[in-house]
Amino acid sequence: MAVWRAYRLKRGSLNIGRRIEQAVGNALAMYANGNRKAGSKPLSAYDFMPHEQKPKPVEIGVEDYLMSMVGR
Repeated sequence: MAVWRAYRLKRGSLNIGRRIEQAVGNALAMYANGNRKAGSKPLSAYDFMPHEQKPKPVEIGVEDYLMSMVGR
């Protein structure tokens, strides 16, 4: 079980439908942003994924970030 947990933490969900939705959302966002008019707001992949929620921004201090990179 620990191996699968590590895999999911690294790679994400095993749900094939969710993976397809994420791949299509990324492709559509790339296409839409490549063909958008100058001055218009860039689109996110989340704009094309109705079943996903945008992650909430997390504020972290510089020291905490550096410590997380070191692994302590």
